Amino acid sequence: MPNTTGSSRGWRSRKKQRLYFTSHLLDLAVAPLVNPRQTLVVSGFWRSGTTWLQESLADLLAAKMMFEPFHYSVPETQQYYREIQLPEDDIFLRAFLPYAHAPLEGTLARLVRQSLRSTLASPWARNLRHRPQLALSLRRRVVVKFVRAQLCLRAIHDSFGVPVVHLYRDPRAVIASAVYKTDRMWGNFEPFSLRRQLLEVSDGRAAYFGQWVEVIHRFDEKPFPLQFAAYWMLTERFLADSMAGADASRVRFVQYEQIAAEPDTAIPQILSDLSLPFHPLEGGRSFHKDSPSTTRRGQTSGERVHGWMKLLSETEIREISALARDFGFADRLVD
Repeated sequence: MPNTTGSSRGWRSRKKQRLYFTSHLLDLAVAPLVNPRQTLVVSGFWRSGTTWLQESLADLLAAKMMFEPFHYSVPETQQYYREIQLPEDDIFLRAFLPYAHAPLEGTLARLVRQSLRSTLASPWARNLRHRPQLALSLRRRVVVKFVRAQLCLRAIHDSFGVPVVHLYRDPRAVIASAVYKTDRMWGNFEPFSLRRQLLEVSDGRAAYFGQWVEVIHRFDEKPFPLQFAAYWMLTERFLADSMAGADASRVRFVQYEQIAAEPDTAIPQILSDLSLPFHPLEGGRSFHKDSPSTTRRGQTSGERVHGWMKLLSETEIREISALARDFGFADRLVD
């Protein structure tokens, strides 16, 4: 009896490739009708709920999604990384955050513009487009989501005038999710070095992060969960400082714990605050659903908010909490 498993898999793979290619062609055809100033940018650190928020906002806006354009597997991003001569080290690149001042120029500006108009060719960037994928590609509104834009978010905002939502979450919950709920993240980022990420890249970032040399070196000697917590603190501090003075009508910082408690009212309120027109969900649909990237399905909002208490050690809780207070983020600690 012939074995059809291999041919069946090959057919599905070719069909998927054709679907991505056609989706990209439709995006290119629609792109002249997409106004980048009306593209919504969602930002946040890893494991902060950004995928869930992106999907929820895209539903309200009837928009298509661009997913993680700065991911190291995106060809246009790889080109940019080669130009700034980053080390060819996958582990380093997985955690790398592009840094820039406004106005954006050259390859990085083109990469962001393609993201805002949904014309990146990478299948990775459209991997959240569920069926009917081709119909989604015809939409003229876009929601782009980044977990790697903290160090250039102000530059993106100033260069393109885009509305921005930055989602933040209790750093203890972020670390608990990244380290103890999502196995792949631990392996993806180790060995991790704050020094390499924040002080040794020749793009200007060291001028800012140099004020925390002692913290960076001290936490580089600690276990990965505390290293990653320090990365959260340092990059969130940069973002908060860089966003000072930005157009308040076009930028919103929102807390995961608050919108998770009342998503059906809090998420539409984000769009109202940004003066972005949207249509309410129909047919009894709500935002109480699992994100494709979640690792614990079916949890209540309370379990998502307070689950870190059962996962982190007393030492980790104490050190992350102290670090948050030192960096001015005591208000982000939710007990």
